[in-house]
Amino acid sequence: MKKALILLIAMLAGQLAFGQLSLGPKIGYTASSLSTDADDINEDMKSSLHFGAFARLGTKVYFQPEVLWMTKGTEFGFEPNLFQGSAEVTQDVDMKTIDVPLLVGVKLVNLKVTNIRAMAGPVASFVMDKEIEAEDVPASFTIEDKDINDANWGIQIGAGVDVLKFSLDVRYEIGLNDIAEGDDDDFNYGNLKNNAFLVSLGWAIF
Repeated sequence: MKKALILLIAMLAGQLAFGQLSLGPKIGYTASSLSTDADDINEDMKSSLHFGAFARLGTKVYFQPEVLWMTKGTEFGFEPNLFQGSAEVTQDVDMKTIDVPLLVGVKLVNLKVTNIRAMAGPVASFVMDKEIEAEDVPASFTIEDKDINDANWGIQIGAGVDVLKFSLDVRYEIGLNDIAEGDDDDFNYGNLKNNAFLVSLGWAIF
């Protein structure tokens, strides 16, 4: 196993050393949610746009770092019987983040004008701003700014298609850490993790 890992790293390093470098802007669509395993709480996905830049180094095997400005969050819905009320109560959570995916990919089909790729890698997400709106939500179920971590980690897995200078990527992001933390007395969301679906279009200027 150790020898196989060393060989894989050596092959990747060789590809990167003699590969091509391209970079450019990208823009896309994000559907995100904060998933919880707490009972009687539902979460709805939120849609937004993201934009940023990417670089790609390598030929068949490549390394693709990115910097993306994103909006993530969810709308929590609480069952009426949870608070002994007659209507569903909601709480809105929005986070402005700067995401830094570090992806390793491979070109599965490599033609002159079209490539088909697969990719995966970690992503660091830094929360720059937090907006929380809640009405009639008891304190024990209210998320506050201080509860949300300023830095979070995830894994992205996806595929892409290149046509000439344009790259279309479709990826799914799985949160690795709890995005919010609190004491049992004032926080009842259980394991709260970020999940997101991303579709983005990049243009390789260089």
